[in-house]
Amino acid sequence: MPSCIQEYAKNHLTVVQVEQPYIEKDLAQRLRNSTKEERQYLHTYVYNELFQKIPFHPQLINKANSEANLQWSHNRTRLIREFLPSDATFLEVGIGDCCLALEVANLVRKVYTVDSNEITKNISFPQNMELAILDGVNIPLPSSSVNVIYSDQLMELHPEDAIEQLQNIDKVLAPGKVYICHTPNRLSGSHDISGCYDETATGFHLQE
Repeated sequence: MPSCIQEYAKNHLTVVQVEQPYIEKDLAQRLRNSTKEERQYLHTYVYNELFQKIPFHPQLINKANSEANLQWSHNRTRLIREFLPSDATFLEVGIGDCCLALEVANLVRKVYTVDSNEITKNISFPQNMELAILDGVNIPLPSSSVNVIYSDQLMELHPEDAIEQLQNIDKVLAPGKVYICHTPNRLSGSHDISGCYDETATGFHLQE
């Protein structure tokens, strides 16, 4: 059974509700066919549109599941903990439900996050944590200001933006510090919502 079907099934959703999130494919097509200028605002728009139209989207449901969130964030924190001294500045690019960034905020001096703003609604940030809105490419932080950068399933956005995004990540990363990038392999895909329907990603993972 595809993982996305399992995700919806365990939350007791109907078949109609499982099919409905495939609106993501239409939004992804708009993003795929956009110009660079349009993508400066379109990344935020399509994610906000998805979450507004699909209130039972797994990312929104999981945000309310504190036990599952803690388990996920503990696993990720163990992965990156050795790179996080207490005086570190940490950046998560594409924060999802914020659970990792919130946990890391208890360990380090400063946490920056960049993402669409819809998924972070109603989340209370600690004083040492800041959010900026992501346009898919730019990282709105000073040069060489971050010790550790982490992203999970972010590089799959528009392929024309990938190199520039990496350049901007490199720009804000302090010399000799660490970028940890988790990205799915298309050989075992697809890994976005189209895993329910297609052998290759046709949702927001524009290129795995």
